[in-house]
Amino acid sequence: MIREANEYYSWDKKHVVIKVAMRGDGSGLEVISELHSQGIPVNATVMMTTTQAVLAAKAGADYTSLFYNRIKDSGEDPILVVRRTREIFDRTGMRAKIIVGSIRHPYDVMDAASAGAHILTVPYKIMVQLPFHAKSEQTIEEFDKAWQEFVSVKQKQVVAETIQRA
Repeated sequence: MIREANEYYSWDKKHVVIKVAMRGDGSGLEVISELHSQGIPVNATVMMTTTQAVLAAKAGADYTSLFYNRIKDSGEDPILVVRRTREIFDRTGMRAKIIVGSIRHPYDVMDAASAGAHILTVPYKIMVQLPFHAKSEQTIEEFDKAWQEFVSVKQKQVVAETIQRA
């Protein structure tokens, strides 16, 4: 993994960040530590707990990727995981950024951001839903209808005034 990481990083040292999966046997942490010692930026990924994120940050990860809905699928509270991770990072001065992925619903975006995520990876199908709210659409329709009524009344007034002048 380290040899491959070095090859990929050589492609573009300004823009390449190496993703390393958090593995239960600790091998991911060893790879993160070695790449960090070489000055290669790392995104520790596939994480479900605050403990995993803290371990990755202590090993030298620049980014820690928490999988929001997969955390929820495992029966845990992803908001709590993100919040605790952010609190520990802030309190201890850990420089790693928290990436939250596995976003499945528009409300996940604000929940994860409010909990303290630095970065969110939002799928396109969710991104295009973010500007929508049914009440906004209803209100726009009401405003448009009121405007059309105003224009109609105004046009009738202009016609009446024109007839009176003639």
